[in-house]
Order: sequence, then structure tokens, then C-alpha cells
Amino acid sequence: MGYIKSISSNKKHSLFNWMDYIVILILMSFFTGVSLINFGDRFKQGHWFGDMESKTLTVTLAKPQLVQQISLYFGLSNGVIDIQADGDNGQKYSLGRIDSSSVKVPLVFRWINVSFSPLKLSRIRVIVSKPVVELKQIAIYDKNNTYVRNLQLNSFPNDKRDFFTNFISVKRPVVDENQNWLTSASWDEVYYSTTAFQLINMLPPYNTAHPPLGMLLIGVGILLFGMCPFGWRFIPLLSGILLIPLIYYFARILFNRRCAIFASLLFCLDFMHYGISKIATIESLVTFFLLLEYIFLYKYLLDVKNRKQVKLINGNLFLTSLFLGFAIATKWSGCFSIVPLLLIISYCEICLSQNVLIKKAGKLCASLAMVLSIIIIIYLASYLPQYFVSPSLNFLKFVYNIQKDILVYHLHEAFQAHLYASKWWSWTFNYRPYTIYSYSIGNNASVITLMGNPAIWFFAIIACLIIVMMICKQIDKSKISLIFILLIFLSQYLPYAFISRTSFIYYFYSATPFLCIIIARVLDEILLSGGRLAKYTVRIYLFVVILLFLLFFPILSATQIPVEYVKNYLMWYPNWNFIN
Repeated sequence: MGYIKSISSNKKHSLFNWMDYIVILILMSFFTGVSLINFGDRFKQGHWFGDMESKTLTVTLAKPQLVQQISLYFGLSNGVIDIQADGDNGQKYSLGRIDSSSVKVPLVFRWINVSFSPLKLSRIRVIVSKPVVELKQIAIYDKNNTYVRNLQLNSFPNDKRDFFTNFISVKRPVVDENQNWLTSASWDEVYYSTTAFQLINMLPPYNTAHPPLGMLLIGVGILLFGMCPFGWRFIPLLSGILLIPLIYYFARILFNRRCAIFASLLFCLDFMHYGISKIATIESLVTFFLLLEYIFLYKYLLDVKNRKQVKLINGNLFLTSLFLGFAIATKWSGCFSIVPLLLIISYCEICLSQNVLIKKAGKLCASLAMVLSIIIIIYLASYLPQYFVSPSLNFLKFVYNIQKDILVYHLHEAFQAHLYASKWWSWTFNYRPYTIYSYSIGNNASVITLMGNPAIWFFAIIACLIIVMMICKQIDKSKISLIFILLIFLSQYLPYAFISRTSFIYYFYSATPFLCIIIARVLDEILLSGGRLAKYTVRIYLFVVILLFLLFFPILSATQIPVEYVKNYLMWYPNWNFIN
């Protein structure tokens, strides 16, 4: 605490020194380490492509065995298969049918099990009744639930695209359809990972409810590590890790080193950041771009205020526009930041500029035109991979039609009742956490829940009110920094008050980096007040943040724990439903 106090009060030091880099490295290393716990398997797969009716995959057992379960790992599929078998005495069995075309949530990149009473089988056939079905692996279990490895695979008709290496896993795979976090696409990953796979393979995308940039970036991880949980979760995790030094840097240029340390530490220990960074969604990506946008917007504001060179001012405005374009091309919630952007640019060009009025107006229009042009170019460019595989000849019409579909979805279709739906005002109170994965076996459970660290989120309203008081009383010389951080926090949060579609607690995630900076500034102000009580108050608060992270960590990370632990220590509210 003494070091933190001394570095925050010494204005002669450079922006960063060796201790800053050590702190950042420690926090990034910690977050990376805990995030890799139960992160997802990186397994190799084979490939069998059933794109024609009656195409048959034949699995021959080395010797007849009593079989009770056949498990198939589905790839990109929207068809129907029948599973038949031959007994050791020539009997014919129909074991079941899997229809991947008639379900709301696509049966893709996950295990599907077919169980039956033990039958002595010598051969199993998977027959395509309706294309297209893609299989990546097969697993067969005998009557004792022993994994059968000694199998021979054949396909008719013969297809050079079929690849049977790794089609039978060397080690016993986890095929339980409910215990699928490490091996399968879970929750909304089904949509994002599937669409990412389609985009990088020049196929028509499944999910068009959001702009494609985020899913294209998820596809980069798939290209690097394969179509497996590790692959489709890699880029979201990387962006979550990189958010830590960005928050440190942002808090540092806004306030001081102590605030930077507090803010990045709080963000590392926030439950929502941990959960969102471990799943293949676009939330961490849009937040990453928004944070970069606000960093350069603030630098632009400072450059104008301090009369820096026009080249520096325009450069920061260009980078602000660039990252805002990336954010909007990832998710429409990036549009929320247009409000503070317009306010800051208008303030800089009208209030801070020394030009005459007509020149101010001209410069303002030129700046807004540049920002708008960059955003439009980036947004349109994000649709090029999707356009190349579409039958449309007119690119602008193609993009326009997709925007209409997105608008219709968010205005008319996204209103279904949902167990975990929650109102915007309830998010900081963690009123309804979102359990995205829950698996129980005996007296133990494995859970992943999206919620905020109560010590951080419960403090949100109080911290914002304290910042308002600091602004009104002009306690802080850098008043503009307080206004800026409060403005962008509210810009990422309050728009949800005017959105009537079904909403969820994780929508608040993009506001949490700025909330952590706000709380860090409040903690810094408490320490600046001096006295032993101030030090103990901050230390106790940080201790509670750390303690709650450890206490709730099992239900954030899919760590298997006793159900009684969850019920006795973690279910604070009657409506906190962590175990399904």
C-alpha cells in the first residue's frame, strides 16, 4: 500500500516504469492461469461427409460384442441419419434415428448418444436419410460401459473427402450430452462457433443476427487450433487477457498508477469478465474494441485541450473511428458509444477551438464526415466474406437486406420469455445470474454462471454518486477525467433502459471495465483522505473482492463441487438458480 501511495503522488515519474510492467505481467499471468482451468479440449478429429442420400458409414467390430451405446460427434449438419446394426447371427436391428434438421438449437459440434438394451453386434451402419450430415468421431460402449477401440471403418460410396484418422479417439472421450463443456459447443457457442466455421470455409453463415466481424475473429482461433473448444474459445480469451493491460493504461492516463492497479485488479477478479472470456461469444471482442476506442478518444480530447499538433489530433481521431468501426461491425451495442463520441468531438471543435465560428462548424463537419466514412467502410468490409458466397450480385443491396433482418430480429423476434431474462436496472444487484452450463452427478455439480462480483457490482451506484459529488465539488483537478469516465460508463449502460427486447445480465459486461475504473478512483480518493481508517477500509474492501472470487470460483469455472456447498454458501437470493 505504501508503494501504491507513493507512486500515485509523484507526478515527476514517467507514465510507465518497470514496476508497472511487473504488475501488468502478474495480473495477466494470474488471469491466464485461472482461465485455462476447464477451458476446453484441443482434440483432433476425423471427417465423414454425408452429403448424399443412402451414403453409408460401416463400423465393423473386431469380434461380436454386447453393445449398449453408440455416440456420434456431429460436425456441420442439417440432415437425418438412421443407425442400423447386424447381430452376430445375422439379425438386423434398427437402433435409432437422429434428425438434426428439426431442432431449434442445431446439433452441431457436440456428442449425440444413442442408447439401447445390450445387443450382441458385429457391424453398425450409419445411413444418410436426408443430407447433409457431417460426423467427426464415433465412440462405442459395451454392456459394461467399456470404450471399444478396435473398430474398422468403411464408407460407401467411397469419397476422397472422408478422413478416418482420429475418427476413433485414442482415449475414452467424454460423450455425456449434459457433461459436454470440455468437448462440445455449449450455450450460444453453438451459433457463434458454427458461424465462424462457416465464414472461414466460405459457406453461407447460420447466424446473421449480428454483424460478422466478431465471428470472423473467432474463426482465427479455429484456423490456428482446429474446430474444437480450445480453438473457438481462443480469441475471446485472448481479448479478455488483453483487456487487462488496456484497462491499466486507460486508468493510468485518466488518473494515476494507484487507480490503474486497483482498476485492473478489480477487473481480473470480476466474475463476469472471467466467465465471458472463457466462452466463444462476441462480448469480450466488442468490449475490447470499445475500450481501445475510448482510450484514443480521450487522447484526442487531451491533444485538442493541450493544443497539440494537428497530426497527433487527427491520428487519435482516426484510431478512435477505426476501433468504433470494429466495435459496431462486431455487435450493434457498439453504437452506444456514438453519443459520447459526438459530444466529445463537438466539445473539442466548438468549445476548445480558437477558430472563428464558421471555421469551427467546418472543422466539426469534416471531423464527423471522417468518422462516419471510416465506420461505414469497416462495417461494409466485414460483410465481404459472406457476400462472396452469396448469390447476390449487388453488394450494397445484399448488406441492406441483412440489416433489415437484424433489425426485425431485435425489434420483433427477440422477445421470448426466458428463465434468465432480467431488466437493466437489476444487473448491478446480480438479481438474476445466468447459468449457461450445469451438470449434476450424485451429490456433486459442475456449473458455469455469468454474474458479477457482488463486492464490485453492488458498489456501482454508490461509486457513481461519489464521482458525481467529486465533480460538483471540484475535488479533483482532473475534473474532465471524472466526467469522461462517468459519461462512457453511462453510455454503455443506460441505453438498455430504452430497449424493450429480452435482455440478460451479461449485457452489462461492456460497461464493467469503466465501472472498475470508477471504483478504483473512489478507492484512491479514500486513501488520499489519509488516516489509518482509510487504509483499512480499502484493504478490507479488496480482501472481500478477492474472498468472493475464491468463494464463487467453482461455479464460474465448471469445477466439480458438492451441491450442498452451492446451496449453503452461494445461493444468496431465492431466485439464484445455479443448478438445473
